[in-house]
Amino acid sequence: VFSTSQVNVLTTTQVGGLNTTQVASLNTTQVAMLTSTAVGGLTTTVIPELTTTQVSSLSSTQVGGLTTTQVDVLTNNELLVLTTTQLGGLADTHVAALTTTHVAILTTTQIGALTTTQMSGMESTDVVMLSTTQVDTLAATQLGALTTTTVSALTITDMNFLTATQFGGFDAARMYALTTTQIPVLTTSVVSNLSTTQVAGLEPSDFPFLTTTQLTALTTTSVGILTTSEVTFLTATQFGGFASNQVAALTTTQMPMLSTSAVAYMMTTQVQGLEATDIPSITTTQVTVLTTTAIGGLANPVQVQAFTLNQYNIMTYDQTSAYQIISGGWIPS
Repeated sequence: VFSTSQVNVLTTTQVGGLNTTQVASLNTTQVAMLTSTAVGGLTTTVIPELTTTQVSSLSSTQVGGLTTTQVDVLTNNELLVLTTTQLGGLADTHVAALTTTHVAILTTTQIGALTTTQMSGMESTDVVMLSTTQVDTLAATQLGALTTTTVSALTITDMNFLTATQFGGFDAARMYALTTTQIPVLTTSVVSNLSTTQVAGLEPSDFPFLTTTQLTALTTTSVGILTTSEVTFLTATQFGGFASNQVAALTTTQMPMLSTSAVAYMMTTQVQGLEATDIPSITTTQVTVLTTTAIGGLANPVQVQAFTLNQYNIMTYDQTSAYQIISGGWIPS
């Protein structure tokens, strides 16, 4: 049996020589007297034998003294009795050492208390184990601290469960890390609240996996900052979901990048949304696929007269006929 004064001066080597019986004899006062360095000397055989009462008496500094190997062998009961203050002693490397079973049993209080530094240590295999209840507890800053690799590992269920506020924690790099499996399950609330930085951060090849409903939820500001690569990847079906105000938001740089299949899919309401300043940027190749219905849907003389002579000259007979009907016989010069 050790006295309190003896426990306080035990070295790492001496603590490492203690067996389970000797450690079990330590009362909470004595456990609390161990230095953080000494705590790090406890063997992986002894650690799982600590009582929850003994674990509860550890300070955050002592918890921080644990090695990653020791953290790995903590029992579920030992982990669950750690308070948020004690958990504050863990480093990101400690969090990385938690097993998938450990992560799965963390309480919402414990999860919510993890710092951004600690969250950065969470591994892909761990984040898969998070329940929707645990995910619901995470703050935007915590989610934003996950590595890009870990973000890619978030389950479809978890992604679908994220709120717009939580999703706001993702920066451009984490948006780029989203997979083609994760993209389609984002809620319209999340999509409609994406910042311009987040939209621009999406990988262009992810765009075909956005649903028409999701694209419809994009704000006109977001549409206006889509990169030319992102616009190029829009399919005809996706573009068909754009509202007239979204079409109006397209810039003269974006317009020429629309695929001919997307342009051929333009509906009357979409054509009516075209800004007159955008019309000259429509390529002659794109003009050739405009339907006569689309041309006939031009809403006002400003739009009609925005067409250039080159665009008019490339039109087919049926297209020019539709054009002259709405232009009253006026032809670009």
